[in-house]
Amino acid sequence: MTWQQDSIEDFDQASNDAIFPANLPPQAQIMELVELFFSNSYAFLPCVHKSELLKDVKSGQLQKETPALLYAISAIAAQHHPEPAIQVCRGDWFDQAKFLFELTQRDSLPALRILQAGVCIVHHAWTVGDYSTAWHALGKTWRQACSYGLNQLDVGPMQPPGLRLAPVSKDAREKDEFRRVLWTLLFYDRDQSWATGWPQTIADRHYLVNLPSEDSHFQSKTMSVNESTPFYWNLNKLINSPSNSIQHTNTFHCVIKAYVILGRATDQINALHDTEESAEYEQGLDILDSHLVRFRLSLPRSATSIHATSPEDHANVIWLMSILSTITILLHYRASSKESPLDETRFLRCVSVARNTVHMVTDVSRISPEPLLNPHIPAMLYLAAAVLLVHWRESKVDKLKDEIDILSLVFDRFHDVFPALGKKFKQGIEYDLNMNEDGIRKAKQAGAKGLLGDCARWQMPTR
Repeated sequence: MTWQQDSIEDFDQASNDAIFPANLPPQAQIMELVELFFSNSYAFLPCVHKSELLKDVKSGQLQKETPALLYAISAIAAQHHPEPAIQVCRGDWFDQAKFLFELTQRDSLPALRILQAGVCIVHHAWTVGDYSTAWHALGKTWRQACSYGLNQLDVGPMQPPGLRLAPVSKDAREKDEFRRVLWTLLFYDRDQSWATGWPQTIADRHYLVNLPSEDSHFQSKTMSVNESTPFYWNLNKLINSPSNSIQHTNTFHCVIKAYVILGRATDQINALHDTEESAEYEQGLDILDSHLVRFRLSLPRSATSIHATSPEDHANVIWLMSILSTITILLHYRASSKESPLDETRFLRCVSVARNTVHMVTDVSRISPEPLLNPHIPAMLYLAAAVLLVHWRESKVDKLKDEIDILSLVFDRFHDVFPALGKKFKQGIEYDLNMNEDGIRKAKQAGAKGLLGDCARWQMPTR
């Protein structure tokens, strides 16, 4: 079966001028916004090569070929700009980015910039509380990536059948940039699915994208060698694949592996074909727990402690440990019933993990709270707070309330940068604090999945 290039001839320059209003600021301020994007958001959207993007903006190529990406970057960066006149434009720029992205078709080019626009839209929608847009944009971005054949980017010379509507990149830097885009998209897919119970968009059975090179190597102007690390669907192979050298631990690789395990845990926890009381369901959780233990033991201290790594890696260490704590709680904080009573040992294990999360937050806050303000982790911090709150209401240990207050303060700081996320999870904690004894008992019996699925605590404005 052959596929024909979608016709986009109707979108000539005259219609472009009508569809794409010229409401971006002058070139000098556009360059400021791009710089602000890299200084404030790149750590959590590590999928854009800085010098290449700046070159495309300076030449006007980005404005001409993929204005959706420039509008999305401008919307993300606007809140960090000192001029109020720029800040108030972020909503209009975001609307424009969404509109332009929706016009792209399955074979629109350049593929890299279009997918980067999709990822930036997902990110911004997530941070402003527009979860419907985040969900739908993620699906569209993934489908476009598949139509380009990028879900099998590193499958090798024996290409399986399927669409491949984008030319295969032979440039090492561009190929690594594609890898980073696809992994960042997977991060947001797992972020959205683990906390909601919704199906994952990206099935890693059909995903063969290697782990990208070190960030410093990727951002260099002379990258010419492919330094990716093979991605293995088999968790044993993935855990055993190298993420560190004698000199340095690649904490970004560790984050990627943790997200893969989180995805598998989410799949097992929300499986529809096994009841939670079945031996198969329990066995699946226990197998994943053993993988998690092995992964934790494989990590050097430089990946798990801010005291053993450089300040540049603090954000990734916090991110990694938040994911691992979340996986542990999801696997062990299981629902109880008359047929399957609550395993108190497992629950206390979750309490210990949640308290370790607070200790990590406290440690990094002694230096700076900035590494905590990662839009990927507030739901993970909330889950830790919820476990502590249930245990505090039962045990009446004052120290636990102090630890809950620490996490509540983190959401106050989130509110400074991401108001929707800060407000959402701060009010989630306040809802839990106001529950009566019967509500606390039911929350404990519901397990992590039931606690997160209680819609009452989330029925509140987030903007």
